Amino acid sequence: MDLDTIAMLRDPTTHAKLRLASGPEGERLINVDSGASYPIREGVPAFVSRADLTDANQRFTKFYDLFAPVYDAMISGYLWVRRLGNDESFRREYLKDLGVKDHDRILEISIGTGRNSRYLPKTCEFFGVDISWGMIKRCKAAMQEQGLRHRLFLANGEYLPFEDDVFDAVFHVGGIKFFNDKARAIREMIRVAKPGAKIMIVDPTEMTMRDVEGTPIAKSFFKGIKDLTTAPVDLVPKDMRDVELRDILQGRFYCLQFRKPERAGAAADPTHAMR
Repeated sequence: MDLDTIAMLRDPTTHAKLRLASGPEGERLINVDSGASYPIREGVPAFVSRADLTDANQRFTKFYDLFAPVYDAMISGYLWVRRLGNDESFRREYLKDLGVKDHDRILEISIGTGRNSRYLPKTCEFFGVDISWGMIKRCKAAMQEQGLRHRLFLANGEYLPFEDDVFDAVFHVGGIKFFNDKARAIREMIRVAKPGAKIMIVDPTEMTMRDVEGTPIAKSFFKGIKDLTTAPVDLVPKDMRDVELRDILQGRFYCLQFRKPERAGAAADPTHAMR
């Protein structure tokens, strides 16, 4: 692991700095204050294990591990059946608003198989976290095949292992409803974004979840999940700028986006409102 990446990593619970150490069991990242350690698994720092997860996080980690090999085909199949275009047109619909530029450092929460990276500038630094090891493995292989500069982390989006103010854009697609603590996840996205950075959350609406809930797969994992499809606008701190919520893909997904204030701790703008 390169020194620049280690320098920006932090313990996900205490935000203490980490150092790299080697031993009989391989490399690990060590909390310089407490001595807590995190293994590096096949080049991927592991800040969480399935045993650490509870409730929805644990349940959906099992789902994503199980279906990681066929996940992209499932998404493409849904788009085709509903005549909603293809993978590229779907993803470009929201990525065009992210405002990513050449050489930006981008963080995707719940990166999955990494499909979004196909439609962003190839000169970017791609950082991704996911709680599913199955998804991380698929993503790693895909990004290596594309020759992208990438750093992947097995980590919980509610406890990000990064220092403050380091990413030019932060986004999440497809699963904010599955998080145990959505408010904390959004605060973490804001914390690690640079001042002025765009933050984006894309998720299915109730219309899509009604489709999904009727499938045999969903009976085990998605029961009642359509009740959690409301966009978390009320969880966005009031001092965020340029808050916008819109429907995409014929109303089957929403795209919530906003911008972190230019100055940390800036007072709320009294004119701030939804557009």
